[in-house]
Amino acid sequence: MLGGNALLVGCLLLGAIALSAVGNTMRERRKSRAISREAASQSSSMRELIRTVRLAESMAGIGVWQYVPATGAQEWSDGVKHLFGMDRTAPLVDGDAEAMLYANGSDLIDRVEDHLDEIEPYRLQLEIAGFDGVSRVLEFQACNMRGAGGIVQRVVAIVRDVTGQDDATKQDDTGGHRSDHETVRRAHNHLSLAPNIGLATGARPSPSAEHGRDARDPLTGLFTRRAAMQRLDVLVIEARAQQMPLSLVMFDIDHLKRINNQHGRDDGDAVLRKVARVAREQARIGDPIGRIGGEEFVWIIPGVCERTVRLMTERMRQAIAKGSAVGHIGPVTISLGFAVMQPDDTPLGLFARADRALIEAMHSGHNRVRCAA
Repeated sequence: MLGGNALLVGCLLLGAIALSAVGNTMRERRKSRAISREAASQSSSMRELIRTVRLAESMAGIGVWQYVPATGAQEWSDGVKHLFGMDRTAPLVDGDAEAMLYANGSDLIDRVEDHLDEIEPYRLQLEIAGFDGVSRVLEFQACNMRGAGGIVQRVVAIVRDVTGQDDATKQDDTGGHRSDHETVRRAHNHLSLAPNIGLATGARPSPSAEHGRDARDPLTGLFTRRAAMQRLDVLVIEARAQQMPLSLVMFDIDHLKRINNQHGRDDGDAVLRKVARVAREQARIGDPIGRIGGEEFVWIIPGVCERTVRLMTERMRQAIAKGSAVGHIGPVTISLGFAVMQPDDTPLGLFARADRALIEAMHSGHNRVRCAA
C-alpha cells in the first residue's frame, strides 16, 4: 500500500513538473511571438516609410541611406546617388559605396557606429566633393531601427542637401559647432598604408573638375591621385554598363630614391618630369595618367583587350628605358603591373590586383611587365 502511494505521489509530482514546463514553454512562445509581431510591425512601418520617401525623392531632392551594422552593408537610394553627383541609374556593386565615402575622406560609418546607443533620431553632416565637380554639404537625419532584444538591426537616414543655408554654422552630432564649409579631407593614404584606393560613380566629372588646377600634379602635369581615381570610377561604371574591356596599369620608377640620394632632389624631380612626358607620349590621347605617389603612376586604358594592353605596356617600358635621360643622369627604367577588369571587379578590387602585379614585377628584378591573375 505504501509502495502504491509513493508511486502515485511520484506520478503526481512528475505531472506537476511537466505542466510547469509546458506552461513556461507556452509563456516563452507567447513572449517570442509578441516580440516578433512588434519587430514585424516596425519593419512593415519602416518599409512603408521608405517607399513613401522614395516616391518623394525626385521631387524634394532627398535620398534614403541605410546601414546594417551586423554586416557593414550599405544601401543607397537613387536620390542619395544623385546627391553625390552620380547618375541615378548607375549600378552599385559591393565595395562601391565604401570606396566613394573613402574617396571623400568621410568617417560616416564610424560616426554612425558611435551613435548605435541612441534612442531618438540624430543628425550628422558631411561635406563632400561631388563626382560631378560640385561640392555639397549633406545632412543625414538618422534613426536606429531595433529588433528583438533591442539590438540595432538597421540604421535608416533621410539625406538632403543643405549647402548654402543661411545658418552657416550648424551643430553637429557631438554637440559642438562647425562650419558647413570646412575643408574636405581629400588626401588618400599612401598605397603602402591603404591599397584600397578607388571609388565608383556613374557620373562623368565636369570639365572644371577634370582640368582645373587641383586636378593636376604641379610637378608632372599629370592627374593627381584624386582626379585619376575619379576617372577610374567613371570608366569602371561605363565599362560595366557597356560590357567593354578596361585595364588599369600601375608603374613605378625603379630606384628613384637612389638618384635623389646621389644627385639631389632637384635632379630626381627632373627625372619624374621626363618620365611623365614620355608616358604621355606613349599613351593614347584621352587615356588618363596620374601620379599617385612619389614615383608611382597609374594609367587607365579603356576599350582594349588584354593582348593589346600587353603590347602597350611593353612599348612604354622600352620607350622610358631608352628616352628618359636628363642632363648628366642616364635613362631610368620602370616596372609595370596591370589588371584587366573582371565582371565582379570594383575600382578597389581592380586597383588591388594591378598593385599586386606591380609588386611582382618589382620583386622579379624590375624593368619588366607583369599581368594580374
